[in-house]
Amino acid sequence: MNKGSHVLKKEIEKLSHLLKLSKVIQYLKDREKKEGGFSFAPELYPDIEDTYYAVRILQFLDVNVDRNKTSNYLKNIDWNQAGFPRTVYMLFSIHLSLEYRITPPIDRSVH
Repeated sequence: MNKGSHVLKKEIEKLSHLLKLSKVIQYLKDREKKEGGFSFAPELYPDIEDTYYAVRILQFLDVNVDRNKTSNYLKNIDWNQAGFPRTVYMLFSIHLSLEYRITPPIDRSVH
């Protein structure tokens, strides 16, 4: 294989890789909800875990995340329903990655 063919092959591989990444990005964007948050499938409601993974992947790929929409979704989370440690970790992680102030409820019954 000559040098020109090798360079062309490398460029085709890069374009193929970018095309695959663009499909991943589109897949995630198609699952972003108008009220904020992401869901596993377009017809489902957003949830914490899907939102966590979508935000982290988009940030990893250096794709802008609509902070206002996602923050709006986070504001409306019922922290009392997010009792599993992994879910709470994901909530905190999303808040921190978006530089959004965390306002979990305070349980005044714990001493």
